Amino acid sequence: MDSGALILSRKRLNAADRILNELYPAFLDGRLLLSAARGILAAYSHAIKELSANGMKGAIGYALDEKAKESLEELREIMAMHRKSPVEFERKGRFVICDSNYSMRILSHDMLKEHALNAKSFIGRAVTLLEKGQLRENERSL
Repeated sequence: MDSGALILSRKRLNAADRILNELYPAFLDGRLLLSAARGILAAYSHAIKELSANGMKGAIGYALDEKAKESLEELREIMAMHRKSPVEFERKGRFVICDSNYSMRILSHDMLKEHALNAKSFIGRAVTLLEKGQLRENERSL
């Protein structure tokens, strides 16, 4: 039942998971945290795209629980700040993003692991909703 967008969603999340669980602990490079954040956000985006493509826009709100909504919004803010940031640096195993007023956003390993867990649960709910929708379509066509 997995379509292209869901497969991409899982690939992006698996890549982010690998960064968080294997690469970051081995190298302790804060820039890896930014790559993980980008991958988690891409996973959310692909899953939402798949729900929308299957006419399940209303189901997006159901699949996104409060934690997932907060996680998605925070990741969007982080990536927007990263795009506009004049200064970014690594400090004590964390990645610090500064805006033009030098207010900071700090990415930590633990924070991103929590975001990855929220994304996994969202993608699981999205898959369940898509499978139920597919079953209903099959029943109607009989």
